[in-house]
Amino acid sequence: MNMNQLNKMDDDMMDQFIFFCKKTIEENPHLKAEVMGFFDLAMMEIEEGGSQDHEIELAINDIEELLNE
Repeated sequence: MNMNQLNKMDDDMMDQFIFFCKKTIEENPHLKAEVMGFFDLAMMEIEEGGSQDHEIELAINDIEELLNE
């Protein structure tokens, strides 16, 4: 697998995460602040060197927990 393929995978995962957050907010506008908080936290952690896959997975799990409350 070359770097372009790896970057494409990263881009796809990020695109899916952004779509998930937007859809969640659209369907649950009362949770906008919380969803944006989890999104922002994941972005900060990734920028500071955290694993993109891991941080996105954590954020999605937190958002799904929020939806199940």
